[in-house]
Amino acid sequence: MSNNPEPRKPPTASPTPAGGDPAAARVEVHHHHHHYHGGRRRAPRPVAEGGLPYEQVLAEAQSRRLVKAGLGASLVGLLFYAFARFLVGADQGFAIFFGLFAAAASGLSIFLNTGKLREADYRRVQGSRYADGTHRCIHCGNSGIWRQSPYQTLTVIAKCSKCGQYLWNESK
Repeated sequence: MSNNPEPRKPPTASPTPAGGDPAAARVEVHHHHHHYHGGRRRAPRPVAEGGLPYEQVLAEAQSRRLVKAGLGASLVGLLFYAFARFLVGADQGFAIFFGLFAAAASGLSIFLNTGKLREADYRRVQGSRYADGTHRCIHCGNSGIWRQSPYQTLTVIAKCSKCGQYLWNESK
């Protein structure tokens, strides 16, 4: 500022306070400036009615996995027995052992590679959908889904994109 005792006349675009200091006017004008922080808040999305408890849906899915594993193992065991006995000409003891081993291995493989829940199972869980039918995380309420596939598998794991909790498995 100058040593002149008379205040300088400020530009007409910015009003000056009673003291006449243009720097104070800029601060004062900036201080009174209000920022707009969005519109009105959206109402919470309604959650779909009905559904079953998560534990019940999970138990049904695991029961289905056991049935699949049992049927798959039986079929594979029978095929391997027939292969060893009739096509290769092995004795009956070896063919039975070969069939049982193949059945156990395939049953375990089917059981381990079948997902905990399928998307159809998940949609039956209480709180898993909004009223408009879109997905909803039962853990945090988020609607985003993050899908990832473990390396060299045909399985896709669907997780919540916000909290990261498991939702269901899919096949590629």
